[in-house]
Amino acid sequence: MNEQKRMNQPPTFNWGMVIWLMILFFIISSTLRYFKSPKSITLTYSEFKDQLKQNNIADVTIEGQKISGDFRNEYVTTDKQARQDSIRYNAFNSVLLPMDDQELPGLLESHNVEVTAKTEGSSMWRIVLF
Repeated sequence: MNEQKRMNQPPTFNWGMVIWLMILFFIISSTLRYFKSPKSITLTYSEFKDQLKQNNIADVTIEGQKISGDFRNEYVTTDKQARQDSIRYNAFNSVLLPMDDQELPGLLESHNVEVTAKTEGSSMWRIVLF
């Protein structure tokens, strides 16, 4: 009799499986995003301007005092203390000087650097967490 009742009932939805699949999806997507993202190096402002003058900056994004972007050619550095082979970077980030650099806009334009400006605002995580 119990078997007959079970056969007549519709299958129940397995929420536990859905939650585990969502966790697995999040882990896989985070891992792929980590390995797929370009290697980024933090440059001093002077190093950034040197790369700009050498025509090795392809694009920049300026958000408040933060500047980030991509190199035209890989930026190669060696870590002498770690005794590693050269490390190649495709992207950079830096901090603009607190004073206004009158030379920077002209340099960006003369080297055909694509410039994107973003307003400084709260990130989504700050809104969610606070």
